[in-house]
Formats: sequence, C-alpha cells, structure tokens
Amino acid sequence: MGFRGGFSRCTVVALVSLLAYANALVGSFWVITDIHLADDYVSGTDPTSFCTNGTGAAGKYGYFNCDSPEYTLLPSALSFMKQVPSDFLLWLGDSPTTYHEHPAGVENSDMIWNNIREVVSDLSTGLPDMDVYPTLGNHDAYPKDRVKPPPNDEYYSQFVSLWKHWLPAAAIDTVGYSGYYTAVLTPGFRVISLNTLYCDPANVYAMLNQSDHGGQWQWVGDTLKSARANNEKVLLIGHIPLGILDIEPVPMWADVCMEHYNNLTQEYHDIIAGQFFGHLHYDTWRIIREESGKPINTAYLVPGFTPRAASSSVLAPNTPGKNPAIRLYHYDTTTFELLDYDQYYTDLLAGNAAGELTWEIEYSAVKYYGLRDLSPASMDELSARLLTEDATWEQFFNVWFVGRIFEGCNTNCRLREACATAHVELRQFLDCTGALS
Repeated sequence: MGFRGGFSRCTVVALVSLLAYANALVGSFWVITDIHLADDYVSGTDPTSFCTNGTGAAGKYGYFNCDSPEYTLLPSALSFMKQVPSDFLLWLGDSPTTYHEHPAGVENSDMIWNNIREVVSDLSTGLPDMDVYPTLGNHDAYPKDRVKPPPNDEYYSQFVSLWKHWLPAAAIDTVGYSGYYTAVLTPGFRVISLNTLYCDPANVYAMLNQSDHGGQWQWVGDTLKSARANNEKVLLIGHIPLGILDIEPVPMWADVCMEHYNNLTQEYHDIIAGQFFGHLHYDTWRIIREESGKPINTAYLVPGFTPRAASSSVLAPNTPGKNPAIRLYHYDTTTFELLDYDQYYTDLLAGNAAGELTWEIEYSAVKYYGLRDLSPASMDELSARLLTEDATWEQFFNVWFVGRIFEGCNTNCRLREACATAHVELRQFLDCTGALS
C-alpha cells in the first residue's frame, strides 16, 4: 500500500502510526539528503551517455546507480510528503549530480549552481508551508570538496541568497560568514547545522591547516552552553558523518573535528536529542560514546534520495543501486525525545513499469528491529546484535540499500559494517574488527 497521487489516505496512515505513542504528544519531521539532481537525465535513452554505471534503458523516474531525473522523481516525493502531517524538514545537503562520474567529464560551475538552485526551487514550491533547515554537502561546491575557510564571501553569499526565505536573520548572518547556523524549531527545541566541509579529508584547504576554521567549534560550544542554560534540547545536523567509512575503512572526518566533536557531545549529550547526517547514501547509524564506553547518543546516517548507491570508491562498482528514500521521525513534543522513525521508499522498477510512483513505508525502526526505544543504549544493543545474530544482520542487510541487495558483502564486510555502527574512533573500530589483535 502506498501513495499514488493527491489523496489523503497517506495522512490517515501517518496518523494511525502515531497511535503507538498514546502517552506522548507526538510531532514528526522529515529528513531528506543527497538528492543529486541530474538535469541531463533523458528517459528512454542509453544511460551510459550520462551515467557511467547505467545499463539498459533509462526509466522515467530514474535508473539504479544514476542520479535523480530533474522533473519527475523529486516532485513525486514532495507531493507525497506534503500530504503527511509534519512540523519541519531537515535537508542534509548534496543537490548537484556527481558529474565527475559522467563519461564525458562535463562538470562546470554553472551546472553545479543550476542544480542547487533547482532543488531549492523544487523544495520551496513543492512544500510551500514547510519550515526547511538545510546544511551544506561536499558536492554543493565547484569543484566538489573544495571550500576555502572564511573570508569566502563569493561562496557563502550564494547560500545567503538561496536560504534566506527559510532561516531567521541571525542564522543567515553565520551562514554568510562560514556556512553554519542555529535556529529555534519550536520553543525549547533547537537545530544546529554544522559545516562539515571543514572536516572533509578531501578538502585540501581544510587539511593544509587543521584548525577551528571559521571558529565553528567555539561557536557550537557556545551555542550548546546557551541551549542548556535555556533548558533547550538540540538536533545536530550535517552532511559528512563522523566515524569510519566502513568498507574501506578510513575516518570520514579530520582529526581536529573529531576531537572537538567528541568533547562537545560528551559534555552536552544530555541536551542533544538527535544527530543526522547523509553522504553515504545507504541506511546505517553511528553510536557516540563517553570515554568509559557508555553509549550516550546516536548519529543517524540517513539513506540518500538519489538512486545512486554509494559514495565509496570500493562500494560503487559492486552495488545494485538503491531505491529513492525519505525518512519521517516521530518525537515527543514535550521532552523532544526521538520515539521512532518510518523509512519511506519507492520501488523504482515498479514505478517505471507502471508510469507512476508509489511511496510507502519500508520499515518502522522500533517494530522492525524489536527495539525498546531509540535510546543510545537500545541502538548500541542493535549494533551488537548485527555481529551476534544472523537474523538481525539479515534484517539490516535487506534495508541497507533501500530494498536492493548488495551481493558483494561477505563475512568481512559484515564485520566492518557492524563495527562501524558501534565505534566512531578508528582504534576502537580496528579493535572490534580484530585488526589490532
């Protein structure tokens, strides 16, 4: 069962799903990431003309391991999302297609910025009454992964112009300086948007001089301190996640960022209600721990919207692509505790065959994984079960690439992925995998 057009059945489905939280006043919010709009996608043609991993004929709504068609896939998702009761949208970055993967090598600055403007326009017109909170992705620049520390008015002024209708003036001021910001979602509830481009190991400008670029971490610390003083809970959002890129395996953040982030999340874990990142395109998470090893927070790595499966150079040639994905979180509007999430997707093969897309729930986390709740302790137990319980691994494996099966994942692959969910520090990850023994 799913959504096929402009009717209200999906609203009823969403409301029914909230009855599980009868003792709480429940709110919901959407998360979307890695849209990767491909404005040169041509339905019915050989996809190898615009996508190195494509074969066969490009479908109306997309093709596995190619990026999102410009005029069909995203409008369908936004039409569905508009029907579901929700309070706001977290948009985790990466609007442009990955032109460096195209056979012709056609990337240029105009293409990148046109893609970014088109996605902003689509979100604004498709969800006109939605509060949208964006963050910068590593592809939201030309060349990708190349953003200079401030002053960098030429770059950040573009996002001031693009985001100013969504964000308050104080947030736009810090966006204009260095790409990060904070905003109040509702009284007592705040979002902090990180600029993870200064943590990106591929950003030569950041890596040549590893420091607190733009004063971001000082600002995050001050913002968290103020939030605690004002009895606020906080959502942290960014594009590139912390932790280990499981398959390769390498750290995804520069050391200086990990040090600052670990210190801040340990000090303020009691007011951090959730952490959300994109970038990897597949469905996973990372457990944040205090020095004793106790789990204190969960970073959710939300699967990408694009049908292209993975940013990893190791994974990309071996994956079957993935179905487009969007996620709806449910939270307690009094305590701001995360209660559950519904992972939505559309079956791309079926939609292309039928000529229309159906958006439906792939799984709801608490029920699907048999969790007590979404607490860090419960998610940490789930990470442990990935290693010890074949049935739990099979559940994870079936949704890892959003309804597509990654046949190339062997026992070593399972070990690395499970350990990556449980440990964001390289040494602990290597110890978990046995690489240090």
